[in-house]
Parts: sequence; C-alpha cells; structure tokens
Amino acid sequence: MTGSPVAGVSVDGDFALDELRVRLDVSALFTRRWKIAGRLSSQRDDMAAREELARVWQELVRTGVLEPKAVSGLFRVQVDGESFRIREPGSGESVELVFRRADTLRTAAEPDIIGLQLVTLGKGVADHAADLGRVGRVREQFLWHGLAAELTEAQAVLCEERLRAKAGWSS
Repeated sequence: MTGSPVAGVSVDGDFALDELRVRLDVSALFTRRWKIAGRLSSQRDDMAAREELARVWQELVRTGVLEPKAVSGLFRVQVDGESFRIREPGSGESVELVFRRADTLRTAAEPDIIGLQLVTLGKGVADHAADLGRVGRVREQFLWHGLAAELTEAQAVLCEERLRAKAGWSS
C-alpha cells in the first residue's frame, strides 16, 4: 500500500466519559453482562435496567477512578499464508504472528498495513470492584464489573475510530 501512513506506537489518554457513554452498547450491558433485560423482557425490566445504569454511572463519575488509556499503532505487515510479519517503523525489526486456521490468509507480494490497539480503563476500576466485594456489596460489584467491561468495549470502538481516521481509512 504505497503512500499509506505508518506510525509507530502512540499512547492516548484523552477519553472523555461522554465519548465512551455514547458508544456504550446498552443492550449488551443489560442482556449479556447484567442479565436483567433482553428480547423477552418486559418494559418494567428495561426501565429497571436503565435506572440501575443511571445509578451505577453516577457512582462511576463520583468515584473518579476511571483513567482510560490506549496504546495503538499502524504497522507495515507482510501476509504470508498463516502468518503476519509486522515491521516496527524506523528500526525495521519485525515480529511474526502465526494464525493456525483451516483457511489460510492470502499471500501478498506488497506489504499491507495493520492497526493494533490495547485499551484499559485503569487499575482504579478493578480496585473499586474489589473494594465492593470486600465489604460484601457483591451485587454492586457485579454491576460495576459489567459496566466496566462494556465501557472497555466502547473505548476500543473509539480507539479504532481514531486509528482509522489517522490512517485515512473510511469507517
């Protein structure tokens, strides 16, 4: 991919709560994480789930423990059958990742670009969940953990949006 941007690793700590909230998959939170609402649930269950979200969200804001960060980068990659050979910009060093699959990846003569990312909400989120468990607030711990898991997913979506914009790729 000639002319495609390749940047090394960058660290991003600029994630506003509002940006994460709008990307929060509320349906996944209620059905998969909290198991209190879903396709067959009543309107009352949905309302109760939304009230729980508002309450747990207020606690999240009040505690101030959220410290979202991301590490991401765009790298040249050579695809060969089951492997990716990823090159570090500048140094030329590479690492090979092998994906054992029934259907192998295409082999490309020209290098391609891959975006990689890691996201975290910070240690404070896990510490707060542990504190809730220590004082016997197990239900609160469960709700907190579910919200944190889905917020991490929302953060990954936002990070991907930013990485695609940096690369000039359409959404």
